[in-house]
Amino acid sequence: MPVKVLVTGPPSQRFSLDPVSTIAQVTAALVALQTHVKIERDAKGRITFLMEKKPTKDTLLKPLIKKILSFLP
Repeated sequence: MPVKVLVTGPPSQRFSLDPVSTIAQVTAALVALQTHVKIERDAKGRITFLMEKKPTKDTLLKPLIKKILSFLP
């Protein structure tokens, strides 16, 4: 429903960001984008899941942390 309101409603004059929500969403997005899930089924039909999260590269992390800190008062 919120997407429908955004599409059909008038354009917003201002978009405010809550620093805590922004940090939480960026962190969740980073974790999700770096997570690899492998699903396998063996001969007996059993399913196994392997979840791996690769470490974040410093070249990505440093500018991101600076940007996040700039949102904080």
